[in-house]
Amino acid sequence: MPTKKKRKQHNPGQPWERLPNEGVQAYAHFCYYRDMPYKDKKNITRLQISRGRTLAKLAKELGASLDTEKNRSRRYNWTSRAGAYDDYVERNLREENEAEIIRMNKLHANAGRQMAAKALRGLLSINENALSALDVVRMLDTGVKIERLARGQSTERQQTDGHVEQAKAEAGAACDGVQIIDDLGVDADADDTAE
Repeated sequence: MPTKKKRKQHNPGQPWERLPNEGVQAYAHFCYYRDMPYKDKKNITRLQISRGRTLAKLAKELGASLDTEKNRSRRYNWTSRAGAYDDYVERNLREENEAEIIRMNKLHANAGRQMAAKALRGLLSINENALSALDVVRMLDTGVKIERLARGQSTERQQTDGHVEQAKAEAGAACDGVQIIDDLGVDADADDTAE
């Protein structure tokens, strides 16, 4: 008894690849539809992708019947397959961009480290008696800022709105009995006549 040859089943790995029952022409049209938003565009956004793909445009550009393309789209689920492809492209672009950002940060950190090393060598060779008061202040200010940035700290003083009395009132009983010290370290409640 002769055996029938089994037709080799095509098992696509990704939704945008050819489906087992999808003909060559239908798949070619799907590929054209899938790739429509990406033609001649470098920096494309997700919104531009969704607006750049229509069956009417596909039928017109390929000289095909709109009804035929609508039937193929429904039958082979073109919209969700193209969406899956968009997700894939977007994920790859995002991962590539993130890798470039990491590479850039490493490059900048290395350049900063090299610049700091050269500056330190130059700083050690400066005769400190040759520095003016302004030079010393600038150097101290810059050095402090660099160290704070390197340690992940702010380089600017942050101020908050409000008064001590308002904060004390809002804090309620938690502030009872707390002495307030001003910026010079003097007890604000201390008796001025005490010696």
